[in-house]
Amino acid sequence: MSKSSSSDPTLGIAYWVIVLSLFLLGLVSLFSIGRAFWLLAAAMLVLGPFRSRPRVWWSGMALVTGFLLGYAAVAPWGCTSTESFDPVTGVAAEGETVCRSLTGVEYVGLEGFEPSGVPGIVAGVVVGVVAAMFVWHRLSRLETPAAVDRVGGL
Repeated sequence: MSKSSSSDPTLGIAYWVIVLSLFLLGLVSLFSIGRAFWLLAAAMLVLGPFRSRPRVWWSGMALVTGFLLGYAAVAPWGCTSTESFDPVTGVAAEGETVCRSLTGVEYVGLEGFEPSGVPGIVAGVVVGVVAAMFVWHRLSRLETPAAVDRVGGL
């Protein structure tokens, strides 16, 4: 008889060490990429009691990972500001700020423009929900009695 992974105390300890490590890494690098690590640690903490239920655990992790990927793809990452100067009149023209995302989406505004994070949040929620639904559906199909019979189960 083989032991399930949820009953092995070594794997349980390793899981919580990973959660704590991600949480600490998130705190140390909070002002750069730490929020993503912190969010993954929080998801693993909340989903910890569901480790014995793969459909719930993997769907939850797909939701969080999908959110992070969708947000990173659409949210503005870097901004550049330009200002023109007319040497004849000696007057500076109104500057422009352009912020770009990883996928090339541009957010444009006047000098001092701060783009909204809402498009990134919306994209993250959409990608996260789609990923979670996909994982839930795929794991549901694997857990059906017909799938068990195909793999040589009971």
